[in-house]
Amino acid sequence: EFRCGYINNRWGNKWLKVILWVCSYVNIIVFALVGGFIWLKNDNEEIKKEFKKVLWVTIIFIAINALLSLISACIGLGTYNADASRAIQVISSLVTIGKIITYVVFIILALVNKEENSKSNNSKEETNE
Repeated sequence: EFRCGYINNRWGNKWLKVILWVCSYVNIIVFALVGGFIWLKNDNEEIKKEFKKVLWVTIIFIAINALLSLISACIGLGTYNADASRAIQVISSLVTIGKIITYVVFIILALVNKEENSKSNNSKEETNE
């Protein structure tokens, strides 16, 4: 259970996962602050697994963007090549589209988590018996 009473009462595990993904997409600093708070105040293993997943996806996209920035800077130092600059722009745009699609898919998966739904259904069945 989430130890911070206000957040535990207001938000379920699904919405905490969504908050992690949205904060990670918005900015790494926002993710560090909000995700760090959720990580420290949370005892639920499911949320901690989701935090690790969000962290790895964020690190992957940061590394890809850093690599693209490095390549772009190297192209800028050399002789001007319009085709190479255009290729970097296209690749950067594709990475941005891929990032959006990745985060949307993971947010949808967090919202329709079958394990959580099956657990709640099992507990309802047990109370009915």
